[in-house]
Amino acid sequence: MSDYYQDYTHVSNSMLKVLRESPQKYYKQFVTREVADKPTDAMNFGRFFHCTALEPLKSIEQYAVAPKVDRRTTEGKALWARFQANSIGKELVTEDDYNLAVYMLAAMSRHKEASDILSMEGEVEKELRWHDKLNRKCKIDKLIESRRLIVDVKTCESVKESALANAMAKYGWHWQAAWYQQALYSITGHIYRFLFIRDIVTGK
Repeated sequence: MSDYYQDYTHVSNSMLKVLRESPQKYYKQFVTREVADKPTDAMNFGRFFHCTALEPLKSIEQYAVAPKVDRRTTEGKALWARFQANSIGKELVTEDDYNLAVYMLAAMSRHKEASDILSMEGEVEKELRWHDKLNRKCKIDKLIESRRLIVDVKTCESVKESALANAMAKYGWHWQAAWYQQALYSITGHIYRFLFIRDIVTGK
């Protein structure tokens, strides 16, 4: 995990989301650091998918796909031990999650506009810090300077307008878009467009 997530001298949109939900939780998580934010299975999958979609070479180095073996048997125990020995320092993903990510990436590649945008030259996982009444920070999935375009990859369960509206409200995607656009306007003086690329997660 990079220093970005450990930098509590700057406030992110995600941190403010916690503050809106519960000032007490914000205080314990980011001020006294009594409470650590435990990622859910869905959040872990989202991180894996983001890395695989945006930084495939990094994904190979960072993740290992756990084989489906019966660890109650001698053969299964041996296969698992060999897998662990070859995966030291890597994060484990299940075979089902890996197959789902491959399916989703294939769907994205069939969408010409999304595929073209993701293949454009740009900076991935771009960290920005700026000051506007308070120290602020953000991490952009992909920044394409030539188009003044902010690209953010989202996973969702449905493309229905009602489902997207609910996700927008639940996860504060509109706050995120405004936060990122404000960051770049404050730093560069230019207005950047914000583009969501969404993909469907089945069974997540």
